[in-house]
Amino acid sequence: MPTSCERSARDPLDLNHFPNELLLRIIQFLPPRDVALTAAQVSTRWRSLIKHNLARVPRIPAHCHVYVMDIDLQPEDDRTDGRSPIMQYHFTTFSTSQPGF
Repeated sequence: MPTSCERSARDPLDLNHFPNELLLRIIQFLPPRDVALTAAQVSTRWRSLIKHNLARVPRIPAHCHVYVMDIDLQPEDDRTDGRSPIMQYHFTTFSTSQPGF
């Protein structure tokens, strides 16, 4: 039986042998839309990992307000009709229930 170092280029790589921690790390690099579409088409183990990963996505509590602090448009695009693509954004949240806000 060949070891991982002796693996032939023709042998398929089986991700099911990887630990859950590594698979979760791989899932984190996928766009959320791809993860959601893939969830229904994979094994029970992958579905469970995807659900676990989606549960860890930070959500903004309902009592917080979100303000866009900085928007950078593409340099060559100076349209003022509101259709310019947003390249970067930064937002902060704060609770209005805390004193001083």
